[in-house]
This record gives sequence, C-alpha cells and structure tokens, in this order.
Amino acid sequence: FPNSEEKVQHLMHNMFRMFANQSLDLKWGKWRLAVNKNLGPTFYCSCGFCGQTHRLRKPMYWYSDANQLARFKQYDENSCDQDWYDEPGNDAHSTCGKVKDEFGGGSHCDIFGGGCGFGTRAVAYSIEDGAWFDTEGICGANTCYTDGHCEPIFGNWVDYQGCGFVEGMNGASAVYSRATDEIYYNLYSGAHLDERMRIVEEDRRSDGKHFVLMAQYFDNNQQYGTADNVYKCYSLYDGAYHEMGVEVSVNFTGPSHKGINFENHTYSIDSYNVMVSSYHDPPINTCEPYAFLCQTKSGAFYRLPEDRNYFFGTEWMDWEWSNHAGNWDLQCKENHYHLDSTTNKWVVNGDPQLDRCDIWYYHDDDGYSECLGCPSIP
Repeated sequence: FPNSEEKVQHLMHNMFRMFANQSLDLKWGKWRLAVNKNLGPTFYCSCGFCGQTHRLRKPMYWYSDANQLARFKQYDENSCDQDWYDEPGNDAHSTCGKVKDEFGGGSHCDIFGGGCGFGTRAVAYSIEDGAWFDTEGICGANTCYTDGHCEPIFGNWVDYQGCGFVEGMNGASAVYSRATDEIYYNLYSGAHLDERMRIVEEDRRSDGKHFVLMAQYFDNNQQYGTADNVYKCYSLYDGAYHEMGVEVSVNFTGPSHKGINFENHTYSIDSYNVMVSSYHDPPINTCEPYAFLCQTKSGAFYRLPEDRNYFFGTEWMDWEWSNHAGNWDLQCKENHYHLDSTTNKWVVNGDPQLDRCDIWYYHDDDGYSECLGCPSIP
C-alpha cells in the first residue's frame, strides 16, 4: 500500500504527464522547488519526450511491485554509508554494499546474489508477470522535469509507475514499468497534502483551508462529450461528501497553443481527463479517513480506494527539511484503514493477510495503538 508521500509523487508526476502544456503555469508546477522560488521557474528539459503532448497518451497507472522496488531503493540509500557511492563503479542507482552498523551492517547486494545494479534489483522484484522495469529516477519536487529524470515521466512506452519514499530523506524514487499485465481504472490516482508544503506563500489560500484532497480521472476512450466524461467528483471526508472543483482538465476555455500562459484559463470538469480537488481545514493533532468518488455523465461511479473495505488516512511523512508536527501540529501515522471481515472492525494500516499483531502501529512503541480515525468512518 503506498504511503502518503508516494501517493503525492504519483499524482504530481501524472499531472505533468497528462497536462504538459498547462502544468508549468499551475501553482503546483511553476517553481522548481515547488514551495519556494530559490531555483526559479520550472522548465522542461530539452531531452527527448520531456514536456511533449500526445493525443493517445495515458497516465502511468500504479504498480505495487514497482512501488516495493522504489521504496527499497530509498531505504537502501538511507541506511547506506554514503562513501559507498563514491567508490569506483558505483553511482546513485547502485545497491548499497556498505550498510551502516545501526542498520545491521553488511551488504544489501547479497540479497540479490551479489549484484549491485538496478537491473539485478529489478529482476528480483518483477516476479508476477512479464513486466519490464525499464528504469528508475531519483529526484525531488519539480526538479524532476528539468533534467533526464523527465524523460520516462513523459515517455509513451511507460505504462506503470511505482514511487518510493522513506521519511527523513531529501528525494524520492520512481520505478517505470512497461509490458505489464494491464491494470486500468478510471479514478487512477489520489492523495492528500498540505499546500504549505507544496506551493509558494502567495498562491496559498487566505481562509486557512490548506488541507487538500486531490484526485485524477481518465477515461481510456479519450473522447470529448461522451457519457464516460466526468459529471461530478466528491471527496468523502469529515463525515460528508464534498463536491470537488477542477484544478486542470483538457476541456478549457482560452488559447490552446503551446507556450501560451495557462494561468488564467477556465477548466471544466466535463472531460475524460481531469484533476480535481477540495480544500479543508487541516486535521490538527488527529487522523481522519478519506476516499474519493467520481460520477460520470452516464451515472457510473468510481471510488478510490477501489475496494469499499479501505479508506485512506491522513498520514504525514517528513522530508529532511520539513516538520509537519512542529510547524502546523499535523501528526498522524494512520496511512489507511481496512475493514476486518472477521471482527467487522476497522484496522489501522491493515490488510486481509495481516493480523493486528503483525502491524507495527499496534505495538505501541511510540504511544500509538488506538485508532484515531476509525470512529469517523461511516
């Protein structure tokens, strides 16, 4: 199950991929460091495919095996003696052969039969079908689009993506897959975030509603004006359905030529390709469940998480430079909730294959064990 930061990374990468012309003018995409202007505006690398649009482009759907591989890479780097990467023959994509003592020492290359390259890791994690884990990228914020990390994000040969993040790091990993067994769902990506972590101050809301629920919808038929276009989307949060507004879509009014400023365009939810959002007061010192629901013009409904026995949770994970708890009293480690069919009770970070005693949250090492968000699940 993706953690909160991995969901945000997947959503933002797909925003650029699916709305290449508009993203450089959106508040989420216009600055290289996202949250400040220190490195200037975001721009597209001149490398192949980067920033290009294509009428048949599809999103990068989520792929769990790639997520596991990407998260392992982040854990591997976080636990590694950084001098390892400076040794001859190694680079940032090498598996760690010199693990820090506090993480057990030794070499993670031994897990893969002594191989330390990305290809060896990829083969080990790609076991369920004929998937080809083509490449991985390690970057952060909107700097991903200004160099070679950009190319697979826009490459039409990429079908799926899994993102990896480990708390306390200063970058995220993404693994890009092709030739994978088809996994397709209209409401394909969703996440929560605090806009104070993602955009510059002048673009933030003045009413204090900094907590954002955001989702992306894409109909594979890619046709305007059909019954499969979105009619309305809702965030299920704080005991209510909240109708979501449009951040960007391919149905808009204004000039459509590449290079025209899209900042003041008006976007319509009546589209086969749309990103929607709702804004709320931040959940201070607590956890809350949430989900997404989109209705098409034909009356069909799509939910995320797809399985009604799951809700997302408002988990917060810090980068090396951030402090959700210290700055804004955002403290939560409840990533998701699963309904245990044997007890008919919601379980934090649960899964049908896990017993409650298998879940670290209930070991009470850091004062957890009580589900803060469960009482709010309808």
